[in-house]
Amino acid sequence: MIDPEIFDNEALKPAARILVERITGVLTEPLRIRRIAKAEADAMKIISKGEAEAETIKVKSEIEISELRYRALQRFCSEEMIMQVNLEETINKAIGGIHEDAKPQEMDQDWIFNYLVSCKMVSDSKMQDLWAKILAGEANEPGSFSKRTVNYMKDISKNDAELIESLCNFTWVVNDEDMHSVPLILEPHNYSEIYTKNNIDFWKIKYLEEIDIVEVIMSSFAPNPWKMKVYPSGNNHITYHGREIKLRIPEQESRYDDGIHRISLGFVRFTSLGEQLLKICNIKPIDGFYEYVEKKWHDNFTTLTPDEIRRKHNQ
Repeated sequence: MIDPEIFDNEALKPAARILVERITGVLTEPLRIRRIAKAEADAMKIISKGEAEAETIKVKSEIEISELRYRALQRFCSEEMIMQVNLEETINKAIGGIHEDAKPQEMDQDWIFNYLVSCKMVSDSKMQDLWAKILAGEANEPGSFSKRTVNYMKDISKNDAELIESLCNFTWVVNDEDMHSVPLILEPHNYSEIYTKNNIDFWKIKYLEEIDIVEVIMSSFAPNPWKMKVYPSGNNHITYHGREIKLRIPEQESRYDDGIHRISLGFVRFTSLGEQLLKICNIKPIDGFYEYVEKKWHDNFTTLTPDEIRRKHNQ
């Protein structure tokens, strides 16, 4: 149960106030009932176990059983207090990320309850920041984060979160037929220093694939479907933290049967889960990565002959 009085309701934005009301009002009663039921069930289990042991062993006195019950109650209260603090700290952090046009009234009640049950277990401040971003993001745009993503976050370690954030630092925004974000890992195996110095290498990419953050093509000889269409008009662009590369291949070098050139977007892409977690990562630009990508593409594509370009993209 969350006491709405812990929040400064007068200072809250209207949308944030609605979110607090959703959490403290709509879910207070079922949450309270479930907690009471769970507490009573736990207490009965402890009492039953204590009584059964006392009856079986015949050595514990009534005083010892009372002490056992008291210690169990102390443990239960201590655990609940810790979880309550976790919950309130995370919600307070989320409130600052609520937009004026947020739509918390449209949030799914089951989603909210599942979120509250999950995030109360998180004590680490940095992990609470991520959980707060999920709550704020869902309030701002309901449906942004699936229940699967929330449940995934329950099992993620701080080291995993830091590794995911390291990969996200290599993300570019691609303006192709639509806008999408891509981690530009342009080498399949022997990673350049720009990657390894920033916590990304072959084995870490493989691990991120194992935990369902990315999909990977590990061979430069395998067919690569992750390509960006580049038109001779030069209207294509790809952006890294506000710095843009405009892609324009000379017309005589870019003629396929459909008149469109295709440039590789590397060997890694986000899964749907990875795309959702990208939204909550604290992404920072990597010094020199813009220049690295610009040179890589220039060397590998724009300086080749038409036959070489066609041969490279047909691999």
